[in-house]
Amino acid sequence: MMGAGDVKLMGVAGLCLGAKGVLASALLTALSGGVLVLAFFSFFKKSRVPYAVAIFLGCCEYLYLLYFKPSILMF
Repeated sequence: MMGAGDVKLMGVAGLCLGAKGVLASALLTALSGGVLVLAFFSFFKKSRVPYAVAIFLGCCEYLYLLYFKPSILMF
């Protein structure tokens, strides 16, 4: 569940990355969030995971792909 802080963080990401970037990073955020939930549940037995970490990882993944593998983001 996203809180107000997560929405603000995605808003700042949208300002920095633009419309195309925020859509790609939102997809990567969802994938990162799924992996994080599995890791947190497996290792720490926590049922609540902070979503800001997944948002940060999704934005970092997008920036990595943008600068080092731009052919993947051709859409």
